[in-house]
Amino acid sequence: MTCPFCDIQKAVFFESKHCYGIYNHKPIVQGNVLVIPKKHYVRFSELSQEERHDLIDSIQAVNDILKNAYGKDDFSILLQDGEKAGQTVSHLHFHIAPMEGELSSRDLVKSK
Repeated sequence: MTCPFCDIQKAVFFESKHCYGIYNHKPIVQGNVLVIPKKHYVRFSELSQEERHDLIDSIQAVNDILKNAYGKDDFSILLQDGEKAGQTVSHLHFHIAPMEGELSSRDLVKSK
């Protein structure tokens, strides 16, 4: 199976040495974007120290871009590391999503 993140150049809005910031084609909320390593990794633990540092710096840079674009101060930054954690695309990626309102009132939060 082909990885949908390994050849994703037209959706890129941010680039660092090791990562891309891309638009999410299935956003959980408006402004939900993804930060992904350029190399194909499935798990966070597979990254080198340099790649981890670049990934964290990239997450911060993309978060700052979203703050300016959406005028929001609150964000969800999510990693689903493995299938049992909810990872549906087997290419390591972080979701960054601007948030507002009370957590319990969001449609993406399911009641028990």
